[in-house]
Amino acid sequence: MKKLLRLLLLVCMVLPMASLPAYAEIPTEVHGNFTYEPACAFPGEALGVNLFVPCTDTETWTEPLDGTPTTGYVDGTAWTEYWLIWNTRSEVLVFSSQGEFDGSVLGSDRGIAEVRLTGISKDGAKQWQGTWLIGQGSGGLEGVHGEGTWYGPDDEGRFTYDGLVHFDP
Repeated sequence: MKKLLRLLLLVCMVLPMASLPAYAEIPTEVHGNFTYEPACAFPGEALGVNLFVPCTDTETWTEPLDGTPTTGYVDGTAWTEYWLIWNTRSEVLVFSSQGEFDGSVLGSDRGIAEVRLTGISKDGAKQWQGTWLIGQGSGGLEGVHGEGTWYGPDDEGRFTYDGLVHFDP
């Protein structure tokens, strides 16, 4: 009977600890620049006032070029695919891309992760703004999770990104 009580007591002590959540690292702020080289199959397909254009691009993500010190950055290349949707009446363009990022984050070893970007331009593709997500990594990017915003381009064709990134345990 004593052995049964000891076992029950031990189970009651260990069981709550086994169900404790695993916490991720505290997110680190990241910011920098990226450039992209799009390849779109114009003229696309028209449906009413919307033009649907299939596109791919190559993005190069780097730390800030202005010399400001950073606590973290994203460094690598992404290849994405998307449909550019252009409302020819309002001149609004939107897209949602998905692809693969090959690089490092916060000084990690190189790895591969999934990257997604969404964007909108309300002035006929002169200025863009949107969001980005990174996750589902392998290699040096295993456990990476991040999100943020981006906008641009500047006078030199660069886009600026900001956000938070962390690695799960």
